[in-house]
Amino acid sequence: MVKISIIQLPEAYLSVIHGIKDILEYANDNFKPTFQIQISATAEIIQSKKHPDYMIIPPFRLGPGNHRPLIDARLTLALKKAAARGTIPVSVCAGAFYLCASGLADKNQVTTHWILADALSKTFPAVEVKKDKLLIDNGPFISAAGMTSYQDLALFLINRHMGKAEALTVARIFLINPENRSQLQYIAHNLDLAGTDSVLNKARA
Repeated sequence: MVKISIIQLPEAYLSVIHGIKDILEYANDNFKPTFQIQISATAEIIQSKKHPDYMIIPPFRLGPGNHRPLIDARLTLALKKAAARGTIPVSVCAGAFYLCASGLADKNQVTTHWILADALSKTFPAVEVKKDKLLIDNGPFISAAGMTSYQDLALFLINRHMGKAEALTVARIFLINPENRSQLQYIAHNLDLAGTDSVLNKARA
């Protein structure tokens, strides 16, 4: 069995935590049981000496305009210890702040929600933040972009541990696009360009 621990951070988005669990358990029920999923409080993770195959750090509420969250140093240390024992840390959205704070992503590429990408990059300059990517598999760790990219993550895990056919079946059932998508279509761009040229005005429109 592939053991997965999902950290229930304070103010975590429960839709993500239970969404991952629901998709993987659907795959368990309809194909060969493969995933053992446990939702664990932060305190359990800090105190635990277990080493699941994957440890998922979900997104959590940052508050209006607050894109540099306070990080629990005890949890980042627990992530480092788990990784040293063979666990693959996985971040979703704002969870990337914990992944980067642990130092595990230094000199590597990471993705997060595009609106958090600049803050993440400024806070952790040793990390290369790719705001266009929905999911990056670095091997020792995985990062997924915005909140709903947990769906892409679930399909990725099903494809890896069950097979492509199973992943495509689950994608059809849950109405998930299984293609290698990008965040670029969602990013808000500043079109407040200087000038009043008529061609520029048409392009801006």
